[in-house]
This record gives sequence, structure tokens and C-alpha cells, in this order.
Amino acid sequence: MLKDPRMAAMAKIIVRHALDVQPGCKVLIDALDDDSRGQVAPLPQTHTLLDVSGTQVASVLQANRQTLVRQDMVKKGKTRQEAEAGIDMLITLLKCVDRAELSIGTENDLTQAALKLKLDLPKP
Repeated sequence: MLKDPRMAAMAKIIVRHALDVQPGCKVLIDALDDDSRGQVAPLPQTHTLLDVSGTQVASVLQANRQTLVRQDMVKKGKTRQEAEAGIDMLITLLKCVDRAELSIGTENDLTQAALKLKLDLPKP
């Protein structure tokens, strides 16, 4: 099976730029293996589909917490306390997201985006 070079290029862009990965960061990428690719049918008129688990993203951020805190301090001029509070709030919010799905496609010659969130809120 031939691999689409556009997928490799997109992965490179996401990892290097969109995620702003720095040396020493840990990244979790969950993808379909080659055997299952033939069984997955593309969605009609959908160009991009991103489906993530908030808890998995939260665990990656937690593993990179100190790097993210330092990055906020250097790039945004925040104090350590401000940077830690911001990163910790983001991690807490992501733990409440069971699944997030972003799809971008066309319908009637218009580009449309849809975001679906399945939340897993803590019980009071």
C-alpha cells in the first residue's frame, strides 16, 4: 500500500508548528496501523478530521508541564506562578473532555467546520 506523502507533510507541520514541540517534550500520537487503513472509508466532502481524547492530551501536557511553564515565562513574560496556574487550568479543563472531534469539509461549495465535544464532567 502506498502512503500519501501529504499525510507525512501534514504530520510534520502539526508536530513542529501547531503543537509548538520543543526539545525534550513528550508527544503522544495515536494513529491507525497499516492493516486497518484499508477498512476505513473516507467521509464524503471531508478534508480534515481530528479526533482526540482530552485525557490523553492532558497527560501529554502533564508530562511536559515544566517545559510548558518555562516556555510561558520566556515567551509571554509570565511569572512562574502565573504560568503554572495557566497550564494547570488547561490540564484540568482537558481532563473534562472525553472526546473532541474537529471536521473541516465542503458543502454547497462552502468550507465548513464542525466541532463536537463529549464532556465528562466531575460529579458534584
